Amino acid sequence: MSDGPSQSVLDPRDERVIHRLEAFSDIVIGFSLALLAINLVAPQSVAEIPGHATELATFFVCFFLIAFLWWFHNRVFAHLYVASVGSIVLNIAMLAGVVMLVYTAQIVSNVAKAVHPFDVHGYVLALSLWLGIYGVVLVLLGGMGAIGLRARWIELSDPVRRWGLKQSINGLVGGAVVVLIGVLMPRLPIAYAGFVSLLAFATLIVERYLVPRLIARAAT
Repeated sequence: MSDGPSQSVLDPRDERVIHRLEAFSDIVIGFSLALLAINLVAPQSVAEIPGHATELATFFVCFFLIAFLWWFHNRVFAHLYVASVGSIVLNIAMLAGVVMLVYTAQIVSNVAKAVHPFDVHGYVLALSLWLGIYGVVLVLLGGMGAIGLRARWIELSDPVRRWGLKQSINGLVGGAVVVLIGVLMPRLPIAYAGFVSLLAFATLIVERYLVPRLIARAAT
């Protein structure tokens, strides 16, 4: 028995399918944010709060970044997304990556709390794993945007085309840079790893400001 219509029958612009995928994505991302809060351990007294500083810092950083991913995801679905097989696979992989971000953030927090003695190498490995997954999620989001942009190019207005190009390039290039940081960090001395990270983040900032200007210039 068939599980549904064949691939050739599926309409990539089927709004019902797109809305269901977006709702499913919101549930997974919301559940991931809830897991972040569930993993927090409440101190027994106010005096113990400083001892949970690493745990709280990990929570706020991860919450903010996942919220940013949700907004990026929301904008892609609002303007670009098409329910093709490739986009659906990328979306599911991206959601798995978001859940893994919560898992690896917990690893980073646990390693950072083990201060007797502090395992620098283990902390760098955990952080590089987290960064690598975050970069892959950005690449997947950029890929979803690029697929939708290509499929909807004719029907989109010029401002949306420029916005879609900017977001897709930022996701693909920015995500690749973050993955590169994650790969290089464990292979470099601590001092060099910090320098490479700062250089890479500076590159991301420049790229985010440079890409819109290049796209605007090409459009004129």
